[in-house]
Amino acid sequence: MNPQERTKVCRTCRETKPLSKFKKDSRCREGRAGKCYTCISARPSTRAERARYDGSIKGKARRLVAAHGYSHEDAAILAAQIFNQATRCAICGLPERWREAKQRDGWSDHHFTHRLSVDHIDPHGSSTLSNTRILCMLCNRIRGAAQHMDTEVLLQVLRWYEKRGFTPADLWWFNHIPGTGGMEGLGR
Repeated sequence: MNPQERTKVCRTCRETKPLSKFKKDSRCREGRAGKCYTCISARPSTRAERARYDGSIKGKARRLVAAHGYSHEDAAILAAQIFNQATRCAICGLPERWREAKQRDGWSDHHFTHRLSVDHIDPHGSSTLSNTRILCMLCNRIRGAAQHMDTEVLLQVLRWYEKRGFTPADLWWFNHIPGTGGMEGLGR
């Protein structure tokens, strides 16, 4: 280390190091970050942190703003609805709590590993609450870019469940007409 070079103590490892070993940060007094490069790179997996953040309401809202262009207020409302266990798919009626229960029971199908998602009613319309509804992953994929009508999607989803051995008793939540609420909507 050059004796004339300025040094700084890393707030994590407590070692005295030259300023060149710290990331530039104009917000700090010396113009360098408080942690050295070594300590920054030794952090626990940022993937785990990012996955935890993405799985939160705040992370989902931020993604809706960035990916779909929703306002911050609309994104916060939609993210809260997506994480609400009582929220149901607008086409088939899949409740979020049923999807979570299947995932806990060990269902590894990708349709059950993803939360409900947003769908633009008019694909060419703006990203507003009035042009948005919440769909399960299966309905959203089958619907595509507004290529299929909701009744067509509902029939294909029903066939998908039947192929996987679901009985009508398993599908008590299933809508008989898109958006009607299924058995749950009838108060059963």
